[in-house]
Amino acid sequence: MRRGALLPFALPLASCGMLRQIKPDWTLESAQVRLREHHEVFEAAVTSLAIDASGRYAALGSYDGALALFDLQEGELLGPPFRAPGGRAGVAGIEAGPDPGAFEALLSDGRVVELRPGTTPEVAGTPGRPSAGTPRCRIVRGEGVRVRAADGSGEVLLPEPRATAAAARGGTLAVAAGASPGTYRLRVFEGNRLAGEAALESMAVSLAFHPDRAEIAVGGSGRVDAFAYPSGARLWGRTVQGSVHVAFDPRGRYLHILHGESLTLLSPDTGAELALLSAHRSASLAIAASPDGALLVTGGTRGEIWVWEVHGEDPAPRGTP
Repeated sequence: MRRGALLPFALPLASCGMLRQIKPDWTLESAQVRLREHHEVFEAAVTSLAIDASGRYAALGSYDGALALFDLQEGELLGPPFRAPGGRAGVAGIEAGPDPGAFEALLSDGRVVELRPGTTPEVAGTPGRPSAGTPRCRIVRGEGVRVRAADGSGEVLLPEPRATAAAARGGTLAVAAGASPGTYRLRVFEGNRLAGEAALESMAVSLAFHPDRAEIAVGGSGRVDAFAYPSGARLWGRTVQGSVHVAFDPRGRYLHILHGESLTLLSPDTGAELALLSAHRSASLAIAASPDGALLVTGGTRGEIWVWEVHGEDPAPRGTP
């Protein structure tokens, strides 16, 4: 769907008041964010996505293993979806590289696919144990987390067979693990050294580092929490509906959370709700913010992506009166 094709029935219905009657909770705009475009890209659910260093391209992955590059400036896919040859594997996670247009995608069988505009995707590795996470923080089921050094110099295995989510920033690694209530934990490592840990109230499905502070947001089943590290002190927490996928605004203005059919913007300082919007009309599974914070892309179970424009002033430094 090209730009300008967004919800073709919405404007005439809204002008006569019918949209509010049909979908009273259909909220697509607030003071901080508004829906810009809606595109159907896959036949299966969008399970992962990332935005490149330039903010122009998004890489998208689906439950059935389809991968595609999307031009956010032009509002269109760059060619047909790609699937790695061999056994069918879903897309577990995608991360952007340091160069514009560069991405790596982790398949659920452990293989890695390199993506760049204008080139044929390259598949590395052989099918192995079921995997989740991203190419840099690969969760190997029943084994642990394989962490690749930021400079690509090597990979380290962190034994944590019950890991459910992992994220890295610099030399800091956060791992959430646990198989049942009472066993859910967040552990933070500096290199191979355990620097701190905290108890979680639900199984974690996503983690995100604050762009400027030593804080981690944890999206769980029906919860979202923020912790300081390495102390592990809980800064705030709140209950929400659905499994929560988290992404910090790169400028530190908001914590974006995608849960169920909703997109919510929270205050990173207090967890207070700043905006609540409708999203996807079905379960939502993936979220990513552009490096400048101007765009937010979300993905849902119907194989669609929604592109949001984000507004707002940069927050004042802590301690500023």
